[in-house]
Amino acid sequence: MESLWQDLRFALRVLRKSPGFTAVAVLTLALGIGANTAMFSVIDAVLLRPLPYKGSDRMVVLYGSAIDTGNFEQWRQRLTSSYDRFAAFAIGATNITAPNEQLTSLRVSEDFFPMLGIRPAIGRSFISADFESKNPGVAVITDRLWRTDFSSDPKIIGRTVITDKAAVTIIGVLQPKFGPLPYWDIDIFLPLLPGRATHTMVVLGRLRPGVSPSAARAEATEIADGLATNVARRNRPLIEVEPFKEIVAGDARSMLLLAAGAMGLVLLIVCANIANLQLVRFAGRKREIAVRNALGASRSRITIQMMIEALMLTLVGGALGLLVAVWTMSALVSQVPFHISRIGESRIDGTALLFTLCVSASSTLLFGLIPALSSCKSDPASALKQETGIATAGAGQRRMRKGFLFAEIALATMTIVGAALVVKTYLVLRPSNPGFDASNKLTCGLTFLESSQDQRIVLLRNTIQRIAAIPGVRSVAAVSDLPMSGMSLIPNISIDGHLVAGLGNGLMVHYRLSTNNFLRVMHMPVVDGRGFESYDNEGMPKVAIINQTMARRFWPDGKVLGKRVAVDWGGKPTEYTIVGVVHDARIFGIDPSFKPEMYAPFWQDPFGRMTLVIEAAHNPAGIVPAVREALRPFQSIVAGEFETMEALLRSSVARPRFDALLFGCLAGLALLLAMLGTYGVISYGVTQRTREIGLRIVLGAQGRSLLGMVIREGMLLAGGGILLGIGGALVLRKFLSALLFGISPTDPVTIITAAALLGAVALLACYIPARRAMKVDPMVALRQE
Repeated sequence: MESLWQDLRFALRVLRKSPGFTAVAVLTLALGIGANTAMFSVIDAVLLRPLPYKGSDRMVVLYGSAIDTGNFEQWRQRLTSSYDRFAAFAIGATNITAPNEQLTSLRVSEDFFPMLGIRPAIGRSFISADFESKNPGVAVITDRLWRTDFSSDPKIIGRTVITDKAAVTIIGVLQPKFGPLPYWDIDIFLPLLPGRATHTMVVLGRLRPGVSPSAARAEATEIADGLATNVARRNRPLIEVEPFKEIVAGDARSMLLLAAGAMGLVLLIVCANIANLQLVRFAGRKREIAVRNALGASRSRITIQMMIEALMLTLVGGALGLLVAVWTMSALVSQVPFHISRIGESRIDGTALLFTLCVSASSTLLFGLIPALSSCKSDPASALKQETGIATAGAGQRRMRKGFLFAEIALATMTIVGAALVVKTYLVLRPSNPGFDASNKLTCGLTFLESSQDQRIVLLRNTIQRIAAIPGVRSVAAVSDLPMSGMSLIPNISIDGHLVAGLGNGLMVHYRLSTNNFLRVMHMPVVDGRGFESYDNEGMPKVAIINQTMARRFWPDGKVLGKRVAVDWGGKPTEYTIVGVVHDARIFGIDPSFKPEMYAPFWQDPFGRMTLVIEAAHNPAGIVPAVREALRPFQSIVAGEFETMEALLRSSVARPRFDALLFGCLAGLALLLAMLGTYGVISYGVTQRTREIGLRIVLGAQGRSLLGMVIREGMLLAGGGILLGIGGALVLRKFLSALLFGISPTDPVTIITAAALLGAVALLACYIPARRAMKVDPMVALRQE
């Protein structure tokens, strides 16, 4: 026991006397252990941890054009070989009166709650009788809605509310946390009634034990073919089967897996860095080990001493790494600008921490013990005869250090190239010029509860007049779906009797209804023809404005004005005459390309849902209370959330912006570690060659030549690692493409820029020790015999 305490005290003295090595090693370990633990803890919470449902690992989701409420019972009866239980659900929007607002609703089948094991905290769930009437009749609400809209009313059960102009009785309130669903912002649950035709219905099925997803998919495809109608047979019905866990994770799955891969590369860089530091440090301690060996220290005692030093480094690095992990995970969870299911349940994962500690400790021990053990076998006299004051290393160790540096640079290059492509994606998608002016615009969705078209026209006109009278409001317009929102109506489009676009056609025309002044308010210029005028109303021939992309696609000769377009919503087609061409504007945040668009006057086709666009003189958020007050008298209008147009633009690219930030941080970490590794190897190489450099100076070598010699050797290693890393990044391009939009994973400019950045950092890491070599005093160097 006494010898152990002696070894511990000696290890502390040794590490304290090497503050540079200790600080770099501990910092490297802390960053590697902390970052990897945080990332894998998040991945465990979001992707790996089982869902809190019975048999969740066997749950799959079936969706596609072959499934709707009309044939759900047939699916239930026929899917018997692969599945043992089913439920169905359909996302939607429900308008509630008093207070007037639009809620996100989920219509569910009778088996939905029992299958997932979800029970209300108050009241009851749905029963068979709730699915027999033509109207929903009853509803189950979430705890959030109960607390916000109903002030946690303990007598909520049995209370009647008006949803979509129908009376609904609240029969239950769910628990505050009832498990993740594919849709996270659900407010109210309603019965999914037979005959309510919807193609957004999704079937949740649980596979029988031992049934593979591929077999379940094959059975579902065969049933879809059998249920297809004559129309559907001309276009093979689509059916998709995916694990429920993947649907819940959503788009975050690919981002987190790629981040985990990048973090794995960073961990390898950490290991290579630590290995190099240990090898460099051992070369400076060969004489110390030889002296201890000559004084009678046994091989096992020296080995134990080295192990204690390595373990102390790992433990200190791990303790700091735990703090880094807590901070990193907290920052990651709080900075995510979009919903990721269960990310709030992230906790420091002990398995991930233990794994990264073991990997780092193995690297520290392995490359600290192997050379030390080999030194114990060597003759102490030969080690003591080596140059005093200069540490030397064998050719094998020098090759090993250079090999680790080579691998470290290659891994860093792969990480930085991948991150640069993700950052470039965000720069491409960033809506610097979306095709409209978003400044000083306030938006708010409106839903008209009145079904009469005439009533909708009157409601919107009166609403616009009241809001336009508010001080500080310049103008008010309305559109069915805002640009950059990703939402639009998709009809079938025919030209000269030929179907040219539609949902099943491969090409889609995005159809929008707007008030006459919408294009002017948004500063979207009409480049040909005219905009909508006051006489384009319900009593006049129907007119339309198309964008430049649609004009080029269907009329490449430029003769657009006066052409007729037929719009078909499943009934009798309606013809529109094109009276103008508007400048292109972006529709999607994650797709920078322009799509064919068509605008029609709201007054000629009053839609039941519109979005107000209010242009303010300044500070649009400041007029929200006045706008709310102006909307209050309209009981037949349900207003949505208020949002500025600039905020909408930011949220439209929130995902690529977060990806760029995350991978940019990983690239910065890889760059820092690569710089430390390069500096350590080159700096130690200069120290090893102090006597040689002194001789060169005595023999007339100039400082520039010495500078070039050191930099050339370092850059040859760095250049080889960069080339290998570029090759590795190209091999992994297929995995990286999931995060890229509007840019190729082999984009040469981005790859060359990333490689040049790493090369510049490597050059700086070589230049500092090279400058030190120029200042070597030849007399001091030659005395070191």
